[in-house]
Amino acid sequence: MRLPLQLPAPQDHLGLVATLNAFGTTLLREASQPHVIAVFRLAIGEAESSPDIAETLDTLGRAQTRQALSRLFVHSQTAAFIGPGNTGDMADDFIALLWRGGLLMRLQLATIAAPSQKECERRAHAATLSLLRLYPIPTA
Repeated sequence: MRLPLQLPAPQDHLGLVATLNAFGTTLLREASQPHVIAVFRLAIGEAESSPDIAETLDTLGRAQTRQALSRLFVHSQTAAFIGPGNTGDMADDFIALLWRGGLLMRLQLATIAAPSQKECERRAHAATLSLLRLYPIPTA
């Protein structure tokens, strides 16, 4: 995956929305590519005999993505662009919302094609809105 792992610090709530939309779209588009899915299939198939493959993918992919999102949420909480909550949980929730409906499993099983750019954008926007509902800004 060629995602930027240093997300820009948003200047306002709309900037957070734009950053999440862009990041989510990119994550879905890149991670849904057939060659990326093939690497994950290989790692799953070899997990017992070569666990280092899966661990490397987890460390360089999923963990870095989660950390970048967590940093974004720390900044966004400090600036009051998103409500309180554990930022690691927020990152996990956002990623889960992107893949809702079993999209990743269906891609790995090759029961569906990679989502279009428009579908990636739609999913990212829906995930962003859902996350902001899960972690609302407290009203005074």
